Amino acid sequence: MPFLTAVKTRWGLSVDQREADALHRLAADCPNETLTVTLAR
Repeated sequence: MPFLTAVKTRWGLSVDQREADALHRLAADCPNETLTVTLAR
């Protein structure tokens, strides 16, 4: 799931509340890890 979050961050894409809730549920079981994201221009 970090991949989807990184893509949305890179491209400045928004999420609605329903998608944010789903991302939080899916990420709950993932280990904490730092991602470096280069913002798109």
